[in-house]
Amino acid sequence: MFLRAYWRNLIVVNYVVDPAIVSPYLPRGVELDTYKGTQFVSLVALHFSRNRLLGIIPSIPFSFNEINLRFYVTRLVGGEKRRGVVFIREIVPSSIITSIARLLYNEPYTTLKTNRYEDASHVSYSWGSDDATYQVRCTRQGELQNIDKGSLHDFILERYWGYTPQPNGSTVEYQVKHKPWRYWDITSFEQQGDLGGLYGEHFRSTFERGPHSVFWAEGSVADVSMPRRFFAPLGMERPVGWALYDGTCGMCSKLATTWRPYVESIGFEFAPNNAEWVRERASHLGDELGADMRILFRDGRVLSGANAYLFLMRRIWWLKPIGVLLGLPGIRYLTSWAYEQIKRRRHLLSRACGLGSSDQ
Repeated sequence: MFLRAYWRNLIVVNYVVDPAIVSPYLPRGVELDTYKGTQFVSLVALHFSRNRLLGIIPSIPFSFNEINLRFYVTRLVGGEKRRGVVFIREIVPSSIITSIARLLYNEPYTTLKTNRYEDASHVSYSWGSDDATYQVRCTRQGELQNIDKGSLHDFILERYWGYTPQPNGSTVEYQVKHKPWRYWDITSFEQQGDLGGLYGEHFRSTFERGPHSVFWAEGSVADVSMPRRFFAPLGMERPVGWALYDGTCGMCSKLATTWRPYVESIGFEFAPNNAEWVRERASHLGDELGADMRILFRDGRVLSGANAYLFLMRRIWWLKPIGVLLGLPGIRYLTSWAYEQIKRRRHLLSRACGLGSSDQ
């Protein structure tokens, strides 16, 4: 978990949109998701509070409003269908938030003034500048209701993944965990401002038709994961190579499971070195296969030991500074020494941590 916050009073304004309008924003490796054949784009206004980095450290600002425009996608991973969103623009009142989001996720954040008013049955969000202002305002009634499976509420609100295209052609994926949300019925809704002027002329007709539906969701605490990058097929055979680990070592197997998404995001796959196909492919390494962590490339090249770890770290973007530091002259000697100590004691450490062996 990277960020924990309380998302509350989400006003979700849904518009029917021509898929051709949102397709240019589609990251590689995901597909447009429709509800009964209809493509939606949603204007979402919400309030963040109790923001904590890593779930512990209070972040600055501690609370703020956000207004975003998003559409809906899916990604197939193995047998899992991940229902996600792609943001076209996200508006917040803090340049600090904008800078962090652009740095970590390359998210399309913009800094504008925002305001919120709420009471027992009303909520309104406004945003903009001295030149133009925008507002959504809702009135609710009745009790909170649970979302029915397969409903439009379910399609729009139950989204647990985010996707962002990157300049190098990769896609950032992050997970959002929260309990299922409940919602109120809405008795009135008002919208002000030239949204076509804000989001682009290609969206003008979408907004001028007016909303298809409007939801008011209660919200909840939400945990956002660190971003992970992956590459859709770009004409290169995948995987590029394999990160081989000691399959009889419980600690090694646990680390491989934890780090697998990051290694796969740069085109490599983990594999236990006691797998039969690995021993056949790496037969030139002989009995030394199980002694070290190794990177085995498709062309037969091999990196071993601390060099293998440093190679991977330098290619995972958020670990690259650490990988460069650990590879500096002088420090690299200490890195290799530390690696050797852990390697020699890997089975002892596995038993001490209660991690059994693995024969994957």
